Amino acid sequence: MTSVFSSYNEVRLAGIVAGAGLALAAQAVAGPIATNGPESLRLLMITNGPIELVGLGAILWLHARWRRSLS
Repeated sequence: MTSVFSSYNEVRLAGIVAGAGLALAAQAVAGPIATNGPESLRLLMITNGPIELVGLGAILWLHARWRRSLS
């Protein structure tokens, strides 16, 4: 069965997705910390997107490593 991505490219895509999620999380927290202090870290739990994107990248990475272990 052929797939669109090779396992190597899937690992690369997963790293990009996880990195984008980390960058968005840092951007979401950086501004409020400067004005409100450390209690604004709870904004990560309220803001939809960054943490889920990191999780998606981790799942993609695990899937790619699983595919590589089968071949």
